[in-house]
Amino acid sequence: MLRRCFSLENRIVLSSSRQPSRSTSENAPKQKKNPQIPKDFPSEFALWDGSIANPQDLPFDVMRRTRNFTTLHLLDRDVSKEFSSLVIDQIPKENTFVAEMNPGLGLITRELLESGVSVVHAFEKFTEFMQWLHPLEGVYPGRLQVRHYNLATLAKTAFQDGKLNTKNMDKIFQGMRKKGWSESPSLTVVGSVANISFLYSLKWMLINQFLSDYGRAVLYVAVPPSISLAFIDDPKLKHFHRAKNVLLRTFFDFKKLGTLPRKAFFPWEPENHWRKRYVEYYKRDSEIMDVVKIETKEDFFSENFNHQDAIIFYYFLAIHMRKQNTRIIPLFEKWIPGCGP
Repeated sequence: MLRRCFSLENRIVLSSSRQPSRSTSENAPKQKKNPQIPKDFPSEFALWDGSIANPQDLPFDVMRRTRNFTTLHLLDRDVSKEFSSLVIDQIPKENTFVAEMNPGLGLITRELLESGVSVVHAFEKFTEFMQWLHPLEGVYPGRLQVRHYNLATLAKTAFQDGKLNTKNMDKIFQGMRKKGWSESPSLTVVGSVANISFLYSLKWMLINQFLSDYGRAVLYVAVPPSISLAFIDDPKLKHFHRAKNVLLRTFFDFKKLGTLPRKAFFPWEPENHWRKRYVEYYKRDSEIMDVVKIETKEDFFSENFNHQDAIIFYYFLAIHMRKQNTRIIPLFEKWIPGCGP
């Protein structure tokens, strides 16, 4: 008897009898509002073939002002040519996996293909940009592969693969060949990096995670000036003189190639928005972008220093750089008595 009273059928009847039915207009799905694009944004974007892209057709997360973004898209045709002129001659044309971050309208994509890069793998997060990227596949048959993915979330994808036993990282880098560490880079990344978290995650990918079996990597990217400061070995920059940045500088070679206007990259940051702390380090991020070359050092690993040693080295830095006045030898003597002079 109790089972009949509390069966699913009866419960549905009871719940429906208590709640008054809504009108048809209330039950109808809500239409998605088309947000307003800021007035100071460009009214149109010129494409590589001379046609025009309407900002209303672009993703809302790109056409707005926001502090929270993981991608930066270079949408200015003239600035994209300037970016290409700074890096195009240095990018290897063959024997490397060329991954373009945030291709957007395909402006840099075409420059790469025209320069002679054999195959470009374009990683784009937003489906709205596919209407400009897929036609390029027809113009350059067999030389462009568009993959719907955000490269900035590599750490999250690798974590999910470990927990769920999936193979998403294999799908993302399908086609990349394994190389020795002393050989030429197997991975070449081109595009724009929004924050330094991507470099932190890429570093660990190359040291002891998925990419550790594939050899070295080189990046030709546009970054905010604050990321460039992280590669400057200056103890006076206390905000950047930390263990994770010291390992970053030890692991990568860094070279600045030029600068570009921040206005050419989208989304924009809010006007008159500054961090409360360390504002002097970040105030130029809304003005310019640095075009840089970041390459893993060929001599980082050797017979006497392997991938496991790199992890131990990081823990050594993390412990001894908690304070700038830490005395290393006395601290060692606490762990291993009598090891000091």
